[in-house]
Parts: sequence; C-alpha cells; structure tokens
Amino acid sequence: MNDDSLLEEKDFMAQTTPEELLYEQLLGAYHSTPSSNDSYSSTRDSNHWMALNSVIAELVNLGHTNYQKFTLNPANGHNGQYVTIASLRMQMMAALRTMAREFGCVDPGYVLSQYGATSSLSVQQTSNPISNANAHQSQTQHQESSLTLAQHLERIDKLVKEDLTDDQISQIFPDLEKFKENPAAWQNAQRLIIKAANFSRDVAVQFIGSVLAAMAMSKIGPV
Repeated sequence: MNDDSLLEEKDFMAQTTPEELLYEQLLGAYHSTPSSNDSYSSTRDSNHWMALNSVIAELVNLGHTNYQKFTLNPANGHNGQYVTIASLRMQMMAALRTMAREFGCVDPGYVLSQYGATSSLSVQQTSNPISNANAHQSQTQHQESSLTLAQHLERIDKLVKEDLTDDQISQIFPDLEKFKENPAAWQNAQRLIIKAANFSRDVAVQFIGSVLAAMAMSKIGPV
C-alpha cells in the first residue's frame, strides 16, 4: 500500500465510529444467515449466533450495556447446541434496528427491501434522513429484487451521472471504482455509504439501497 492509500485509509477510519463498524458487521452477518420457511428450522453452526453475540459483547464493552438483552443463548439438543433460524434473525434484526436509531445508521428494513428480503419486524422510521424510503421506492421493491448485479451497477452509474454534482462525482469516483472491482467487500460499500451522507435525502436513499443491493447480489448470483 502506498503512502496516499495509507493516508486515505486512516482518514476513512477516522470518520467511522466503532458503533458504525459493528452495525455493518452485524448487517453483513444477517445477510449470511440461512433462510427459513417455518418457525422450527434451526442451525447448529455456532458461527451464526456467535456473529451476533460478539457484536453485542463489543457494544457492551463500549458502554452500551442496554444491548446485552440481544445476546442469543443456544439450546442444547441431542446432537449439540442449536438456535432456531427465526429467533436468530429476529434477534439480529431487533439489534440492528436499535443500532440504526441510536447511532444514525441506515435503516436495515430499507436495505433488505432492496433485494426482496423480509423481516418479521415492521420497518420503522428513524431520525436519520438516509433511512427513510419514499412511497415510490416501496412500490418498486419487487422489481428491484429481480435485478442482476450488472443491472444494479448500471443503476448506480446512472444515478451518479444524473443526480450528483461534478464535485460529488470527483469525490466518490475512486471509491466507486473499488466497489465495482469487488462489490462483495463490506469496506468498499462502507466507503460509498459514508460519502452518500452528503447527498440529498432522496439521492442518498436510492444510492445506498443500490450499493447494498449490488453487494448482496454479488454473493448470491452471477453478474
């Protein structure tokens, strides 16, 4: 890594709070949880519930003791410990929504809506303008969930060209190119999300939703 890249990395990390990093870590873990069609499906993979519990432990260490209630303790079965997938996903989502409200992060309900994921918890609005999706976006969730990775990236390019100023484009261009090279990397998406906070509310909502949808699609389907 050259000196300029190192300075850029330090500047990026200085702008990001520990709570924001933990939020993105948990959101990534939620994306990777197995899906379930009923309330009885379970997983014995401890990595899933430890992904939640490790984030909760870090938040408690940072002084946010109210998050201790989101710790998920596995049950003991004949073949070892397990948790139901429904309880895992609900506990993760409850923690994510609380973090979004408290730390000003993107509403996870809107993020999930961009590629058709659902939650048993209702989407709630927060004081963060980036978290609020308008009615038009709600009506187009189904169409967006069927887009390919290439189409999501095309939407991002179109949004950048049509709705950003020249200064905004020059600031975001290097990070956008890195994201296109590896859209599955959380750090690449994170850089774009932070810079999108300077956009207008509607543009930020669309931009962040498309970035996270592209990241999710890069993990589950071809370009």
